[in-house]
Amino acid sequence: MTGGIIEMRKRRGASLLNVMVFLMFAVMVTAQVFFFSKSSSDSLAEEREIMVYRLNLNSLVEEAKGRLGEANTIVHKTDLDTEQLTYASFSNDAKIFDDSNVDVKWKNSGYHVRIYDLDYAFDGNSFSTAERIDWTTKYSGAYKHRKLFAAMPPIGTLEYDDEGNVKRNGIGKLIYDSVSERFYLIRAWTQLPENFFNAKLMYQVLVRRDNDEAMDTTHTVDVLSFQEVWY
Repeated sequence: MTGGIIEMRKRRGASLLNVMVFLMFAVMVTAQVFFFSKSSSDSLAEEREIMVYRLNLNSLVEEAKGRLGEANTIVHKTDLDTEQLTYASFSNDAKIFDDSNVDVKWKNSGYHVRIYDLDYAFDGNSFSTAERIDWTTKYSGAYKHRKLFAAMPPIGTLEYDDEGNVKRNGIGKLIYDSVSERFYLIRAWTQLPENFFNAKLMYQVLVRRDNDEAMDTTHTVDVLSFQEVWY
């Protein structure tokens, strides 16, 4: 210090070090921006792709729902009970509509649809443990579109015997004199590509159809629940 004045000496190489730090920081920021931009771009592309699958499945569900509403198109299946159903045959026996009835644009497109009649009786206890395990193994995973689902008794007027008891068939299923509404399950599904981990996407829709006994008239079909299932 001379005469109260502090002398500042500039260290050699300091400017170069500052430039290098700045450049490294700029490179890091640029890399992060590129990474997040690429990630965001990939994400948007996947969202657009999956939206196409969802729209197609929705169209297929609407077509199946429309068929349920048409007159003289889909008739209720009678006597869906244990005498007919087995673990292996249940999916096909309860089915009342499938790919063979849809619009030609869906043929061989990789999209599938089925409508199941939910008025059934199925006593799983009548089958052996080995049969149950075999069925569970066979229809889990990639075959969940064939899985069992809850029975939904119809809405209507029950039949009574002379003693005032509700009539039932041989396995205890209620007997109806007339039915005003029935319940059905619509399932539409497709196989997704490798970038979606080869999963399947299914729309599962529970619906109610009114005026079921009058098959020569059109029906009102109401959606009661909707599920998007990945498996």
